[in-house]
Amino acid sequence: MKKLIAVTSAVVLTAMLCGCASSDITSPELLTDISVTESSSADETLSHSSTKWTAVQVADNDSSCEGLVLTALNAGSFPEMVKATDSAILDTIMDFSKYGITDYCVYQQAISVELSEVIAVRADDADGVYDALMARKTSLIKQFATYPEQAENANQTVVFKKGDLCILIASSNSTAAQKAVINKLKANAETSSVYES
Repeated sequence: MKKLIAVTSAVVLTAMLCGCASSDITSPELLTDISVTESSSADETLSHSSTKWTAVQVADNDSSCEGLVLTALNAGSFPEMVKATDSAILDTIMDFSKYGITDYCVYQQAISVELSEVIAVRADDADGVYDALMARKTSLIKQFATYPEQAENANQTVVFKKGDLCILIASSNSTAAQKAVINKLKANAETSSVYES
């Protein structure tokens, strides 16, 4: 574990020195709970991350926000992702002090090469969280509008609500990830309706 943290810290610091990393997700404090493996694909372009998310085991009955985010990440071919815990980063997404939030989890791409972000929030004011995540989607679309591949990912972003749970998935794999989360929720007998955008 210490080697993994040391290696990922070195990679992030190198990327920061080269000016290749975004300041919003490169904080060393965020480099925890990371699971990556080197990509063996020789035909990857430089516009894609060279590391890929490695599926992690999630209990079938784990419908916590983190369990659902990990389920989404396991459902597709996501790049290396890190759990965002720094309040400065979280504040750029939405105001987590509002809405009566009872649980949340945010994973973002470790190095900003392509847009990938998965957010799950449980709150008393799920409508307020849904609106905040829709605003985040709009912000991502504007932010990545001049980058063709990232603009496509931003436009494929899904936001959906099920009871007190709201989820945003920004990725080229958003539909598969959304389906995996909904299937998990159905399997765990949460039967309220799902609102999507």
